[in-house]
Amino acid sequence: MGGHHHEIDGIRASLVPASEARGLAPFYLAANKRLRTGVARGQAVSIDMLELDGSALYEAWRRNPS
Repeated sequence: MGGHHHEIDGIRASLVPASEARGLAPFYLAANKRLRTGVARGQAVSIDMLELDGSALYEAWRRNPS
């Protein structure tokens, strides 16, 4: 998933209510990350679908996800 955190090739950001966002990957965390699994067209990308090992940004988000 290449691109900048404001624009990722082939991906469209969606705003979802916080009550529905649990487990979904924030757009800025997905930029330039590899996927661990295939993603169907229109499927939301969850955190567990991304390779985030060694990501300082992910660790900061994980400590304070709000």
